[in-house]
Amino acid sequence: MAGIFGNKTLFSQLNGTVLMGGKPCADAQILQTVSDGGGEEISAQTSSDDNGKFSLPAITKSKGFLSLLPGEFVAAQQILILYEGKEYQGWISTKRSPEPNSEAQGANFELVCDLDREADYGPDYFGICSLVNAPNGN
Repeated sequence: MAGIFGNKTLFSQLNGTVLMGGKPCADAQILQTVSDGGGEEISAQTSSDDNGKFSLPAITKSKGFLSLLPGEFVAAQQILILYEGKEYQGWISTKRSPEPNSEAQGANFELVCDLDREADYGPDYFGICSLVNAPNGN
């Protein structure tokens, strides 16, 4: 149901792969954090499988009565990857739409995280991970 009884997506369902030297990284720890505009922080954690694959479910929140007031949607997202004693900044982004998969311009939210890559800026994010379905290839 739409309106105040619906949900807003703070962090879309995410599938990813962790690589090093072009090979999958098994047992990498993936730490996901999101903060909404109200200061609440929500975290989740998973680890990569033998093929370097990981998945995290969507993090949603009820729109609630505050959605009746004018305001901007903002969700600060972060993915940290811990592997072999090192920490890698996978993804930092500010989500500005409550719609699912807006992080990937409407495509499935899928990342490839290359631990050999230097963290840099994509069009709407910073980190070592790249969007698989990015329209501009980032």
